[in-house]
Amino acid sequence: MAVARDFDPAEMGKYFATRSFHAVVAREAKNLKAPISPSEETLRAGMKIYQTNCAGCHGDFGQPSTWGAHGFYPRVPQFPKTPPVLRSEEIFLIVQNGIRYSGMGAWKDLISEEETWNVALFLKNMQSLPSAVKSEWEGGVVMKRE
Repeated sequence: MAVARDFDPAEMGKYFATRSFHAVVAREAKNLKAPISPSEETLRAGMKIYQTNCAGCHGDFGQPSTWGAHGFYPRVPQFPKTPPVLRSEEIFLIVQNGIRYSGMGAWKDLISEEETWNVALFLKNMQSLPSAVKSEWEGGVVMKRE
C-alpha cells in the first residue's frame, strides 16, 4: 500500500526532499552562533539530556531504537550509528522548532535554550568526545535530570 508507514518513496524524491530540508535549515541558521563551547561539562550535560529525552526515538550507544527506526516515516535518524552532518546551530534550530510533517516535535517549551545547546553540541561532537565523556557514553551511564 503506497501510504503505509513502511512504504519507501523513490530515491530521487528522498534526494530532493533531503537537499531542500538541509538548504532551508542552513539558511535559517546562517546568522546563529552557539553561545557556549563544547567542553567536557557541556558535552556530558548534552549526553544526559539526549539519553533521557532523545534516545527513545534516536537510539542510544549500541542500542538503536527499533520502533523509532521502523515505525515512523520519514525514518527517525539513529544518531549513534549515523551522527548528524549538520552544524550545531542547525541542530539547535531543529531541536527547538521540530520538523514539520515528521515525528520530530518542537522542544522549545520542554527544555531550556542552554539544554538545547548542550544537546546540539553533544550530537555535533559525538564522534570526538573527550575520553571521560566517551567512556560514559559507551558505558551507558545515565544520571537522572535534576
